[in-house]
Amino acid sequence: MKETNRSLTDRLYAMYDYVLADSTSKWRTVNDRNTVIGAQDYLGGVYGSAKDAMKNSDYGAMWMLARLTGDTTLKQQRLLQP
Repeated sequence: MKETNRSLTDRLYAMYDYVLADSTSKWRTVNDRNTVIGAQDYLGGVYGSAKDAMKNSDYGAMWMLARLTGDTTLKQQRLLQP
């Protein structure tokens, strides 16, 4: 089993800080076919993109953190919940 130097709580708080901060999460929203989509800017090599790629791999973590913390920024600005 993997041995870590950081507790699970410490890693969750680090993830929480990361997804909340616009500067680190690089979160943006776009309107696509009358639907607002939020995701992280992804400027890596994506075939066919015009440096406009987005990735949504942090959604699961954000749902979990929003549920645990009740944070309105996560709910309303990241997950676009009413």
